[in-house]
Amino acid sequence: IASAVAKGQDGIRFVAPITREGPGWRADIDLPLGVTVADVADRRARLASGLRRPLGCVWPDADPNEHEGRLILWVGDRDLSKTGIVKWALANARRHDIFKRIPFGIDPRGRAQSVPMIQHNILVGSLPGQGKTASVRVLACGAALDPSVELWLHENKGTGDLDSLECVSHRFVSGIDDDSIKYAADSLKLLRAEVMRRAAAMKKLPRDLCPDKRVTRAIADKRSLKLWPLVGVFDECQNLFAHPKYGKQAGEDAEFIIKLGRALGVVLILATQRPDKDSLPTGISGNVSIRFALRVAGQVENDMILGTSAYKN
Repeated sequence: IASAVAKGQDGIRFVAPITREGPGWRADIDLPLGVTVADVADRRARLASGLRRPLGCVWPDADPNEHEGRLILWVGDRDLSKTGIVKWALANARRHDIFKRIPFGIDPRGRAQSVPMIQHNILVGSLPGQGKTASVRVLACGAALDPSVELWLHENKGTGDLDSLECVSHRFVSGIDDDSIKYAADSLKLLRAEVMRRAAAMKKLPRDLCPDKRVTRAIADKRSLKLWPLVGVFDECQNLFAHPKYGKQAGEDAEFIIKLGRALGVVLILATQRPDKDSLPTGISGNVSIRFALRVAGQVENDMILGTSAYKN
């Protein structure tokens, strides 16, 4: 940018008037030839300094509908992380359809974010005490608001953080002792058998009801088929997968479920504070389609959760 200015050119070009967007201002900017949005994002702290705004207010982003040099710069009135509690969109809902996206929260620009559940598996990772269980609870509550969902909930740290969902769970355990770990491992064994049963059942369905060979709302509502959504939650799953007796088989079962259960209405939600290969087998982390990282120790742990090169990207 400085080079372009030195040559008498415009360093940047505003392609549209600066406008109000949510609790902040938006500027659409064309960068000089050869400069990308990633170049600006790498210097976000310097950009915030130049604008004299807190870092949490300055968010450079790319426009996926344009070229790599189109920058969308959003500058907030205040850091949204300091605005207090954000009310969950389903807090007062009577029910919700799991085949629709589950409201999850807001992004740094205040825009609502939601999570698809059907045909996906979810991995949440962070350091201890950084919000994994709170994130899992939001998704589990969204699933529980659909009366057709069968919820299997395993909280393997024994603090009772998810006890309020026991009354709507078909299988439930809270504990870190061997019996609780065995219960969670048994659940994965049962889920593996359920995936195989569902695969055989789906194969027999007529093409007009199931043209894509995947569970739909119409199929789930036919209770006689027993193909309703099944959500298995495993909080602090590292205590399960790293267990000397039950861990290896549990990891193999979970990998099988993640690979094949997606189209059959079986969803796994995993949360871990140790995303290394021993606590979270690579066959699991490599096949999970939705990943969410909260605060982690560094770049390596970030990529263990979000995927190789995710930090750099």
